[in-house]
Amino acid sequence: MASLGEVAGARIPTDDRTIITVEDGDVMAWGTPWHGSLVRKSPEGAPIRRIFLLQQSDGDRVELMLPSRAVKELFVRLIQPRLHPVELHETLRLLEQVVERVPVAVLHFRPTPAAFALAVG
Repeated sequence: MASLGEVAGARIPTDDRTIITVEDGDVMAWGTPWHGSLVRKSPEGAPIRRIFLLQQSDGDRVELMLPSRAVKELFVRLIQPRLHPVELHETLRLLEQVVERVPVAVLHFRPTPAAFALAVG
């Protein structure tokens, strides 16, 4: 999807590991040095309008998630060392803030430009 986005002219700071923050009510994504297939990476940030969990499929469609499920799905995808209970509480609080402000969905897709267009549309 990152490669398809770049071909479509999107600025993709990272394609694998992303730092998410909530600043002044805005949800932001930040690039990291840990990348997947995207060789170029950047520490730049960008506001998040939607979060998609990617699922390759035989067709393109978006399946919205309830916030309660979205928190759980995002939590299991975190890279976390063993957490102290205070850190766990803060992580869950941040995820709740994120899903209150940004819709989360599963993007069922074929790796084609149409799938990227569906995601940004």
